[in-house]
Amino acid sequence: MDIIKSERITLREINDEDVNVLAGVLSDPIVMKYSIVGALNKSQIIAYIIKCKEDYKAKGYGNWLVYSNDSKKFIGICGLNTHKVDGKDILHINYRLCTSQQGNGYAFEAIEAVKKYSKCKLNIDTLHALIDSDNSSSVKVAKKCGFSFVKPTSVEGFNVDLYINDSSAKYNNYFNPTANTRAEI
Repeated sequence: MDIIKSERITLREINDEDVNVLAGVLSDPIVMKYSIVGALNKSQIIAYIIKCKEDYKAKGYGNWLVYSNDSKKFIGICGLNTHKVDGKDILHINYRLCTSQQGNGYAFEAIEAVKKYSKCKLNIDTLHALIDSDNSSSVKVAKKCGFSFVKPTSVEGFNVDLYINDSSAKYNNYFNPTANTRAEI
């Protein structure tokens, strides 16, 4: 089922038939270099698909498959996930693109589409990004999409940098342990 459509791309729900196409991203060690789970094998991709479908049903969001409107060619994945940061669940946006599709502005377009969908359809104002500090390309994309650096942190034992969407600047003290008040999300 198509979820989001922008000028050049469509994001749709991932389904059982997507195992092989997803391997083009999720099994690629170059694409998955900065992922906390690393490159996936076929059984892990099947488990990933099951998790995506569970998330759609339980939360109304998850990771979606990204494809070209014109060619219908697979571009990658983009979506929303929850992770614990400093004991709090945060909603973060993530993406992975086929190496052949990188550098064409698809990451920016997909993130902007998911931000708009989050705000307009899910009534979610605050989104985060969790990025390995060595992943300069993703840092550039996040900043271009209006995310601001909050602090270095760790997720599941991996060091990452936490970013927050600028439209939610009122939450900038949320992760500051010395702040007098903590915003509720």
